Amino acid sequence: MLARPNDSGRSIVQQVAQALQEFAHTVRRDRKANPPASDGSGLEQLLAPRFQTLVEAVLAQISGKPPRVLPEYRRSGVGRPDLAFAHEGSPARAFIELKEPRLRLDPKKF
Repeated sequence: MLARPNDSGRSIVQQVAQALQEFAHTVRRDRKANPPASDGSGLEQLLAPRFQTLVEAVLAQISGKPPRVLPEYRRSGVGRPDLAFAHEGSPARAFIELKEPRLRLDPKKF
């Protein structure tokens, strides 16, 4: 399924790989230009919109009807994850919380 070409002649795998490469290049460039804040918030603010763009690009390639990607979603009981996913007319059902690589998450909290 992922190997089928699209209108551009490139397979979905090739397109996803290209999106990942563009994400990595943008993050490296932006991290060089923006020194990180001591609390890690700067890195998250830098990554979140770029990660959203990556997720949207990948979802567009692998899904006929991708969900909307909602940044900084607020809902009681969920908190405020960096990204939420919702299909039109439905509440958000999946969430992504970005963390600095050095931080660990406690899965018992979720």
